[in-house]
Amino acid sequence: MSLDQNQEISKTRPESVESEAEVQHPPKFSIDVVTREVDGKLHNLLYQVKRQDPTKPIVSFFPFSEPKSEGGIDKHIFPAWSGARTSRTRKSYEEIFDEVLELVQMDPVAAARKIKEFGLDYGHQSILGMIPVFLFFNNISLEQAYWIFHHLWYGDGQESSSRYIKFNKMNFPRIEDLMDFSVIPAGSEADKEHIIEQYYELLAMAEGNYVKWYQLIEQGYLQQFAGNPEDEPLEDNTIKARVLDVVRSWIPMGATTSMCLLGNQRIFNNYIKIMQETGEQEYVELAEQLRFALSLSETEEGQDVNANLEPLIKYTDPTLTIRENVSNLRAYLEAMPAFNELLEGAVPNTVDYARQTEVTLIDGAPSGALVAMQYICTAYPNLKESTVLSWLATLDDQAKREIGSIIFQNHTRHEKMGNLGDIRGDKLFVLNTALAQLRDFNRHRALGRQDIGYLLNFDYNENDQVDYEAMIANGFNTSSKIIKTEGLQHLQGQWEADANAYYQKLMEFYKYLAARFPNKDLTVIRKLLPLGHQTRMHLSGPPTQLDYFTDQRSTTGNDISNRDMAHDMLTLIQNSDPFLVGMTEDISAPDYNSRQQFSERT
Repeated sequence: MSLDQNQEISKTRPESVESEAEVQHPPKFSIDVVTREVDGKLHNLLYQVKRQDPTKPIVSFFPFSEPKSEGGIDKHIFPAWSGARTSRTRKSYEEIFDEVLELVQMDPVAAARKIKEFGLDYGHQSILGMIPVFLFFNNISLEQAYWIFHHLWYGDGQESSSRYIKFNKMNFPRIEDLMDFSVIPAGSEADKEHIIEQYYELLAMAEGNYVKWYQLIEQGYLQQFAGNPEDEPLEDNTIKARVLDVVRSWIPMGATTSMCLLGNQRIFNNYIKIMQETGEQEYVELAEQLRFALSLSETEEGQDVNANLEPLIKYTDPTLTIRENVSNLRAYLEAMPAFNELLEGAVPNTVDYARQTEVTLIDGAPSGALVAMQYICTAYPNLKESTVLSWLATLDDQAKREIGSIIFQNHTRHEKMGNLGDIRGDKLFVLNTALAQLRDFNRHRALGRQDIGYLLNFDYNENDQVDYEAMIANGFNTSSKIIKTEGLQHLQGQWEADANAYYQKLMEFYKYLAARFPNKDLTVIRKLLPLGHQTRMHLSGPPTQLDYFTDQRSTTGNDISNRDMAHDMLTLIQNSDPFLVGMTEDISAPDYNSRQQFSERT
């Protein structure tokens, strides 16, 4: 069962919209209703919102409760209204519910209208926090999934583990889906063919590395851990899981995955807004699809859906407050000679693309300085945190106040700072590691986090142009399993050689594209960066959240590289604050060469 529906396009840039006619060009959606028989009756269990292009993501809406009640009272709006009434009266919940039911009995239609009007006119977004939303995403790229989880501050969700994503270049997006070839001048067909050829050569390299390293890692693990005949044999699934922990590093970020998100309406309002603010087509399209999924009851298929949230989708028009503030900060800083001296020493070294994991701790810095540091590192990803903090400490109070005024300018209750400046506690960890590991860490979202080396480099870059050359120069992570596992150590040189060969070809491809597509966002480059791409993230949180986070990631059965990073974090905590030694008392360093730890499963 499907029906084409129109959906109004949200503006990607306020200043780019010249007329109402321009806003009204609607994309087409179709809705598939997934039904199952329960107790002899057919029930609508899932509503899939699809685009006409089958390669586009599918957003599926899972209704929380039964169909709408008589009188059109939306059961999602009902608890939100009741909760809002709580802040306006001393009545008990039972009295509030009786009050609503009395309205329904007198005039169901008027009652439904009053409830929705109360929500719309409430005055702030707290009412939206009481409306639960559960969405599925299928056929989205690993990059998009990582980006979404990165911005999911207080919601929750799950994603297909990259350990079990099968990479095949034939299942990868076509380059025509990632680039607009219409800008190539007529008569330059050979140029287009060369670009397509280079793209698929890179994918072939990635696939070749994936297959090659699966065999090499499997051989190394079997030789080291197969054990003596009297040992209990290792399970095939254990060996496979441990091998995939390593070889997933070679999977490009454009490979597709699936995920589900659980949050409230306020979170999804914010998602829609942030996606539009990127100005990038794939994120803007996903935002449109989300809006449509949240207003399904306006469609024929979704008439029994009790979650028409369209009237409550407020404050989702894109604005550029953070981007503008970062741009203003750059202009302010670059007028200071001392700051330009810092930049001169921050040119990335692109000779060798092999990197290793590093965990450091910033302890005791004022929260305001950490916020300013994050903004500066967002604008200049090549600067080191310690360098920026040392420089900030040399400024007088007037300069500090001016920087603070720029950072917080025009932020209102609806123009939030996002997760920039999300500092919790007085300890901030700096993790230099692979995107694959930071994807894992994103699954435990108790901590404030800020990705400096990858995502924000394209979110808030100067003049909306991405510094892909600097992004590529971040390099490829040499897995700690290669470095610390005796049966794999002989492979380190070969691992780094393969990484350098791939990154050198990727850099050449980027420079070729940049010369032919000036001032164009080359999204294709991000899709070709592998999961082993080196980046850095900030993590912060109070002791209770740090304890939860590190405990989740240091238990046996997890990816041992993640356990290793968690242990490094705990060691730094112990050395920085004797009162927190108790957090580390029963957690030992993982042993990459222990057959028992290799075979343990969660």
